[in-house]
Amino acid sequence: MDEKGSEECVEGTMMELPELEKNESPYEMLTDFYRTLGWYEGKDVDVTRVKVHKEDDIEMMKKIIQYTNTPKKKVMYMFLRYGPSVADPNVPRGKVKLKDGWLV
Repeated sequence: MDEKGSEECVEGTMMELPELEKNESPYEMLTDFYRTLGWYEGKDVDVTRVKVHKEDDIEMMKKIIQYTNTPKKKVMYMFLRYGPSVADPNVPRGKVKLKDGWLV
């Protein structure tokens, strides 16, 4: 495990789930989340290759709603389009799996 709390795993890297930074913009909160994982300007994120536990996904949405006062439906739609995937049942709570090719 390295200093960022990441470790190699099958088909990618498993990292500690970053805390969401308080911000008035739900989009900025999600952008900061990906930036903490290693995203940078000039690259796109393939959100289907960023995996989190289902309960962590729900907690992230709740925090964004709470911190930004954004309507629940708007945050849910944003997460469907830009949020991490919950399709991998092998990702433990508190972790995020970055599958190879998550940055394009």
